[in-house]
Amino acid sequence: MRITVVFLLVFLFGAVLAASREDLVRDFDNSRSSWVKHGPPNYQFTITKSCVCTPSARLGPIQITVKQGKTVRSVYVGPTAKGYRYGQNVLPEKDLMSVSELFKDIEWAIATHPSKSASFSVHYDTSDGHPARYRYDDLGGDDSFTIVLSDFRRL
Repeated sequence: MRITVVFLLVFLFGAVLAASREDLVRDFDNSRSSWVKHGPPNYQFTITKSCVCTPSARLGPIQITVKQGKTVRSVYVGPTAKGYRYGQNVLPEKDLMSVSELFKDIEWAIATHPSKSASFSVHYDTSDGHPARYRYDDLGGDDSFTIVLSDFRRL
């Protein structure tokens, strides 16, 4: 009887993980398709990356300007800190410089989820599908972060 209960719990837990992965993939595919169809070629957003890490690994807030799909400007828009001042031109991490690059980063995170050692969630904007917030938690590893896109606007 005890073995049957353990087997049933393992089976149900596996089914929940599979459903979560299917939901992540479906939401990702739908949102990326929406972005391809409805996303503007010219836009601006503010990005902030937080993590349980060294202060130098945190990012932002940085205002990113994209024209014709290419990042043309990235400016620090937070209070003076970590050697940054408001209005200073900065180069954020390459994979955070446009919505297309963010989709590539999210696709990587989905490919590594679910596992016993990682947790991942993402929320997309309902109007055009761009990622609004996502969290990847390596659960004890060095790769845990939250990325928030705010102040998104078409140019």
